[in-house]
Amino acid sequence: MNTAASSAPSATQSKLSLTNKEVEVVRVSYYGLERSGRTTANGERFDHRKLTCAHPTLPFNTYVKFTNPANRLSVTCRVNDRGPTYPGRHFDLSSTAFALVAPIHNGLATLHAEVQDRPQQ
Repeated sequence: MNTAASSAPSATQSKLSLTNKEVEVVRVSYYGLERSGRTTANGERFDHRKLTCAHPTLPFNTYVKFTNPANRLSVTCRVNDRGPTYPGRHFDLSSTAFALVAPIHNGLATLHAEVQDRPQQ
């Protein structure tokens, strides 16, 4: 029985720690080719081939490790954008990053997220 989807916190509940490496269960989606070349919230051009992600509040250049508990695959992404805008989603990953941990055709995945490194204040 798969209970991962039901155990995912809502977007308002997800508050990833920047001071320690607590693991949070998060719901992620991806964005890709259709957004390539557009300017991200931090001013750089989005490239769907890079390992980047969007989060509503984490500081830009924070590195977050995402692990799929179903297959144990993981990827580390750098926050360079704001989003996602859909309720119940916590991160948007680049399509390349998403494909490294989950089947791209799924569109959504429940992953474990852990802040690895944050920018110096």
